[in-house]
Amino acid sequence: LHIFAAYLPTGVARELPPEPGPSAVAAPEEVAALRAQRQALCRKLAAALRPEALAVVAGNWNFVLAPDDRWCRTSGAFSGGPDAAEAAHWKRVMPAGFYELQQAEFTHDGPRSRARLDRVFVSQPVSDQLDRRIFAVALQWTGLSQHRPVAFGRKERPMVAAMDKNIPEHIIQMEAWPLRAAVELEMLEAALGPSEDPLLRLR
Repeated sequence: LHIFAAYLPTGVARELPPEPGPSAVAAPEEVAALRAQRQALCRKLAAALRPEALAVVAGNWNFVLAPDDRWCRTSGAFSGGPDAAEAAHWKRVMPAGFYELQQAEFTHDGPRSRARLDRVFVSQPVSDQLDRRIFAVALQWTGLSQHRPVAFGRKERPMVAAMDKNIPEHIIQMEAWPLRAAVELEMLEAALGPSEDPLLRLR
């Protein structure tokens, strides 16, 4: 099991001013340099993944993968489109079978936008979901950060055969229960045919 914590450079090169007012904006060349740094780190991460090991990679990626992963406060429109080149680069360099544990909530609450920057990725086979509960969920906002925590997990499912499960009490208390049970029994007996077991022949 390989566990990675990721923090990619933010797209805002300068700190926000302490007083209320317009946010400082990075110059185009600064934005390009930071984008190149993020892409370089994505390539390093891809090279560190090993096909024989389960990998879990979680962190703040500082770019979004879809246009609706960022929402602009002033226009009320989705604004993740400018990250399309980085999203395409991510999908191109990451190995097949490396995918996100999807959760749809925004995880970053900034002065200009809300965005789904914090994500969890795994390399486990999709078939693991057949007998395991695999999830990611954004937790409550706190006053400690502009980012909200994201929880994720992988749990074994209890393997209980359908015939071994107890019938819920509210089903047994239903008025139609005796009749339905009798009809089901008759249908089962008809399907099985006559039995040589004397206990089963007792009525």
